Amino acid sequence: MQIQTIVFLLFFQSLTACQQGPETKQPQAAGIVSHSSQEEANPISDDGILFRSLDGGQHWQDISVGLPKDLMVWSIFAEGKEVYLGSENGLYHSASTTSAPVWKKDNTLDQKVNQIFPGKSGPFVYRYDVGFFQKTSETGAWEPVDNALQDRRQRAILETQQGILFMGTFSGIYKSTNKGGHWKKVFSDGIINSIVEAEGVLVACSTMGLLRSTDDGEHWEQVLTDEGEGNKIRFIGGQFIAITGGGGPRKSVYTNGSTNTLRTSSDGGKNWRRMDESLGPVKVNYDLFNYNSAIARSSSRGIYDIAAANGTLYCSNDAGIFRSVNQGETWQLVLPSNGQLMFDIAVSGNAVYALIRLGC
Repeated sequence: MQIQTIVFLLFFQSLTACQQGPETKQPQAAGIVSHSSQEEANPISDDGILFRSLDGGQHWQDISVGLPKDLMVWSIFAEGKEVYLGSENGLYHSASTTSAPVWKKDNTLDQKVNQIFPGKSGPFVYRYDVGFFQKTSETGAWEPVDNALQDRRQRAILETQQGILFMGTFSGIYKSTNKGGHWKKVFSDGIINSIVEAEGVLVACSTMGLLRSTDDGEHWEQVLTDEGEGNKIRFIGGQFIAITGGGGPRKSVYTNGSTNTLRTSSDGGKNWRRMDESLGPVKVNYDLFNYNSAIARSSSRGIYDIAAANGTLYCSNDAGIFRSVNQGETWQLVLPSNGQLMFDIAVSGNAVYALIRLGC
């Protein structure tokens, strides 16, 4: 029954866009400790929601201080020297280079921010059922980039190196060559969850599997269709890495105890191989810390996020955050989740950020 519950949660999350969360407080981070290179380890506060490691995941510091109490944070994004948080009441940001981050609220966007995406002229922010916005350098205001797009059920946005915009929605993929002034539909089958570009290749995650395009998104071919839904796609260290199998036709639990998989491609998305065989249940860690939750007692794990810093991979699942220094051949647990549902990961330079997240 526990496995079925987790599978349902994964399926439900993948098919629903990030809505404003219920009146539920952020989960506590009991049992995680705060370390720094100068100080002894001390327990973090119970209301900590954001942690940072500067030494490859060996020690983690609570950097939630300065954020409003009980703030529901839905997303994290790091770019350049800034780290951003999307929350129920707007966008927060801080310099990523400071030893103790000072959080500032963007008062020009005083409404919920569900997701944050990279952009050439600054990040895009997404508000569920409202659309995507980007701050203009001329006025400093957040302007919509999708007014000309009638499909409001949106999921993801990508700005290519050539400045072409791609929008992933519940009905497919749209393309704009004039910064959102006009959109053309270029794919019409399935929900699009994530899109990335690298070395002239576009790869998208959809409910039909993974999609691949080599002609600036004009035509798409389906790849890795036997893995069910594609949840998230990244380009890391010269290879595409996808979190797959989050819904659709698939096995309920794989042989290593995961309810979905981590796949990598080094040939532009043509062929894919598993890289999560050793990223399975870690019951010994849960028993050691006496974790007590339905998820902690389950024999299966769902994979949620993947990132890299200084050649080291970081992946989150129900057990916590793992790292791999050998491209996924082996994984080491570096931040237990204490039975929380998931961590989101962001990286900036040698800094690795872990956000405890309940809602979208």
